[in-house]
Amino acid sequence: MLFLSFCILTHKVDKNFATKNPAAHAKITQKTVKRLKFLQPELIPDVLEFLYERSFGLGIYFEALFESGMRKGECSGLELDDINWTENTIRINDSYNYNATKAEKKMDGVKTSASERTIVMREEYMKKLKTYVKYRMEKRQLIGTLYNKDNNFVFGRDDGTPFPKSTLYNAYKSAMEHINHELLPIHSTRHTHAVMLLEAEVPMKEVQERLGHGSIQITSDIYSHVTRKMENKSIEKFDEYMQKKSVK
Repeated sequence: MLFLSFCILTHKVDKNFATKNPAAHAKITQKTVKRLKFLQPELIPDVLEFLYERSFGLGIYFEALFESGMRKGECSGLELDDINWTENTIRINDSYNYNATKAEKKMDGVKTSASERTIVMREEYMKKLKTYVKYRMEKRQLIGTLYNKDNNFVFGRDDGTPFPKSTLYNAYKSAMEHINHELLPIHSTRHTHAVMLLEAEVPMKEVQERLGHGSIQITSDIYSHVTRKMENKSIEKFDEYMQKKSVK
């Protein structure tokens, strides 16, 4: 668009419609795209094994991130009422704000209206989660009045409070070091989930809704050409189509 405007203005100058081209010194720069940080799906089992050995709570928490594509705050802010065990769904309608000051609310709502959503989880994971919740309820009985009753958080420490930001960071950092991988932010679990969905050929629209993006354009811009595997699948399908159509 900038290039087109430049040409139009130059043409007007040539035709004496204007004495000076205001875009004459404009620079046309190409938008740089940041490298998407995600974990290769085949490395996830090793990461989770390490985290589960560290603690059941950390293992089930990070597995939830990989399985759902939730943001860290959304996962930490989940409460027991958000789980539908019959339908294996998780409702996301709030988020735990790790950056909130003492005067601010820790539970300050989801990022956007599109972020409020209900996602279906795999039954295999939900069975593990049910075991973990049972463990949490037993801990609650043992701790008694010292248990934090302000929220019924699904994940967190034995006293009912969410995992501290530092605990999550250090655990994930240690997991990356364990598999000799470059350090990735926890948000990479969300990108990893999206990559797995797309490699499984889940439609982009469904990926958008599961991640809670405001538009399909956002999802498409981020993940369209994210893996060589997806590109190979596309050309293989095209080749198969052309072979069937070819006249022998």
